[in-house]
Amino acid sequence: MTPQTPPPCTEPGVVIRYGATSSSYEQKPVTQGQSDKAVESMSRETVASTPLATPPFYPFLLLFGIILPIITTLIEWTTRMSASIYLDPLPNLWHTLLVLSVPAINFWSWRTLRRGSSRGIKALGIASAFSCGILTYYSVFYAVLTPFAFIAIIMYGLGLLPLTPLFGLIATIRLRLLLKKRVEAVGIPFGGAGWGFLASMAALILVALPIYLTRHWSQSYVSGTPEQKTEALGWLRRMGSEQTLLKDSYSMSGRDTGVFDIYPQGKPVSTEQAQDLYYRVTGERFNSKAPPQLGLTSSRWNFMDELSWDPDAGGTRVGGRLKGLSLGQSHLSGIVNSDAAWSYQEWTLEFENSALVDREARAQIQLPHGGVVSRLTLWVNGEEREAAFASCEQVREAYQKVVTVQRRDPVLVTHSGPDRVLMQCFPVPSKGGKIKVRLGITSPLKVVSPETASMAWPYFIERNFGIGTSLTHEVTLEGNAHIQDSASRYKTDPSQAGKHIVRAQLTDLEMASAENHVLLARSPESKKAWSSDHKGSPGHFVQQDLYTVGGTLPRRAVIVVDGSKSMKPFRDEIAEALRQLPEGLETSVWIADDVPTELIPFTKKDKALAELAEQRLRQVSWAGGQDNLPTLIKAWDSAKGINESVLVWIHSPQPEELTRTQTQPQTPPWHNYSRGPTVHELQVIPGSDAVMGRFYSKARIVSVERQGTVQSDLTALFQGWSPDKLHWVSRRERMPDSAVSVNQRGMESSDHLCRLWAFDEVLRLIESNKTAEAVRLARHYQLVTPVSGAVVLETKQQYEEAGLEPVSADSVPVVPEPGTWALLAMGLVIFCLARMRSRSSRDLRVTT
Repeated sequence: MTPQTPPPCTEPGVVIRYGATSSSYEQKPVTQGQSDKAVESMSRETVASTPLATPPFYPFLLLFGIILPIITTLIEWTTRMSASIYLDPLPNLWHTLLVLSVPAINFWSWRTLRRGSSRGIKALGIASAFSCGILTYYSVFYAVLTPFAFIAIIMYGLGLLPLTPLFGLIATIRLRLLLKKRVEAVGIPFGGAGWGFLASMAALILVALPIYLTRHWSQSYVSGTPEQKTEALGWLRRMGSEQTLLKDSYSMSGRDTGVFDIYPQGKPVSTEQAQDLYYRVTGERFNSKAPPQLGLTSSRWNFMDELSWDPDAGGTRVGGRLKGLSLGQSHLSGIVNSDAAWSYQEWTLEFENSALVDREARAQIQLPHGGVVSRLTLWVNGEEREAAFASCEQVREAYQKVVTVQRRDPVLVTHSGPDRVLMQCFPVPSKGGKIKVRLGITSPLKVVSPETASMAWPYFIERNFGIGTSLTHEVTLEGNAHIQDSASRYKTDPSQAGKHIVRAQLTDLEMASAENHVLLARSPESKKAWSSDHKGSPGHFVQQDLYTVGGTLPRRAVIVVDGSKSMKPFRDEIAEALRQLPEGLETSVWIADDVPTELIPFTKKDKALAELAEQRLRQVSWAGGQDNLPTLIKAWDSAKGINESVLVWIHSPQPEELTRTQTQPQTPPWHNYSRGPTVHELQVIPGSDAVMGRFYSKARIVSVERQGTVQSDLTALFQGWSPDKLHWVSRRERMPDSAVSVNQRGMESSDHLCRLWAFDEVLRLIESNKTAEAVRLARHYQLVTPVSGAVVLETKQQYEEAGLEPVSADSVPVVPEPGTWALLAMGLVIFCLARMRSRSSRDLRVTT
């Protein structure tokens, strides 16, 4: 029944009450002497306890004010459709709760209308206005998509998501007007519009403030003065949103397009600048983290996420993790000769891609100390294809042409720093496709003592693909002598009696551990080895001599310690190691902080200096990720001009992008390194290092080989400067056969000695600025060096167009699987038995 309009109250002192079961209005007299306030109070109490008439069902309000907002919120939370295309409406949990408050408040309003109750009507008035404010905010910023959304609904049935705020706002306003009409009809004011709207704006500002401030400080850091940069960085470390920086680093912050120059969540910096800042703020490389999970599921909307463009494809940066790209299998097989002090390892990698588009797999790989890539293989249609070796420019040009134009099957390996290479292969086919590559690595062994040598495995420093928690690297090593492992991870292969073969399954963390090295027994008398040089001039061989030398005490030592957050756990180890510096050595200590700081000026090392260094290191803030290059430049300048000086740099990984956002000079004068210090760098944890990659061939930089803890490795370095400390070193020379008789050359060994000699010679030619000769030598011996790389292309035509020629399969080193020898031996036995049986049959026929 349609409710009647109450009659006008013409008599003073009468309260109007509308009954739920009656269509008439009751006028109740008020006794004389009651004040107006008492009358009003009694009226409100009477009406508040009186139910209102039941209105219609209002399906439009139920659908567009309650059901549709809930559905679209859940869709956006799970698919991130809007975040991928335009604006992220749910950047964090608090935004999500605000959005979900709209259907909750509207349900409260709708339920109040349906039940006809007026209880809590004042709070509902404020809440309804709060809901209008939230919807107004989102309606304004989705307004630019409104015309397109209507077209999408008409033509394709899509587009409700950007229209939901507008439809919800209309429904909320309609609910509010109906409530107002009902309650004001019985004398209850329906207010709270101003307070509710202000509360909604305050809530939106409060939940968006961390995001907005993070981007405001990011802009100040990128474009401000040095003082503003330092201040902004401090605010970001104290109050910035790491999640926002990570999303910006992966370009996952929605488009945040800034239509009409309005940025509702703050104007983000560029992707590269966000990656820089993420390191500066957190001390971690952005691609050490997977893209953040933005919704209920682990994926974003497939159309924008899986079809997104990879900006680093074909380039020299590893870039961020790519969704759907993962390492499927990893096998490492090695052979080692501890007496001749060399090893050869083949790392076979199989990548998988579940995304909807082809992907490029990229990784920076740490090689064993002194190692060099001497083989590169790609499987094309199940067949092995060997690489072509040429200058870095030539192989990269060929690779980029195939990747960006022909989109066929290449793999590229180039040098990226001391004992480091960059591997990239394309395409890893979409929708479950796979690609398989193999790297061959020749490296010298570290002779620890006359009876012992050690070998390390390669490992990933940086990668753009995922590695499942259940995946392990399957390793097999065959040696000429007993193989031992202090952690007992390796198990002897019992099926190969009389052979020294071990196997293990190592996790990715175990592979990258500083203590991941294998100890091998060796003969103390083995000090000479040789191999015929089949690739050099005819009638030559390579001779290797192992001998001991004493340390060289430097005249001056400069210690540079990275002040990044990740270095704090190693502070005490570094302080203890500094106590082992030679007594009387002139030493200074620098900290690479936001501002380069000299903790201790040049002072002769004594007990007091060591204690002062420990005290000063404890006072360092150890914040975020520090750009070490400005401090290295100042420290290097303080030691240059002093012969036999050293600079010891103890640091965490240094991302390449840091130098782009700094105002300090970023080109160190290391090209004049003839009178500068030798740089000994010790990286405490695995990761990319742009300083080493950029200046490795321009300065005397020596990487400290990791064998144990930071303290033990530094102590070994400092004690090794003593003339009384003997080190095992190797010297390889190429000489004519007539120079030394075969009996005086020592044990005959493998072509790997020739490859190690060629790698040493390439480095010497680079230091002498003989780049062209270095390239020719590296190409001839099929090596990846600072001036040469390796690339595998799919077709002969591609090689011809690039001016390249793949190497012959007969000229590459190999690691026969231990089982292969058994199969060959079994085959030989079967062949001999068959021959003997055949001969016996012939003899029998002749006799007959």
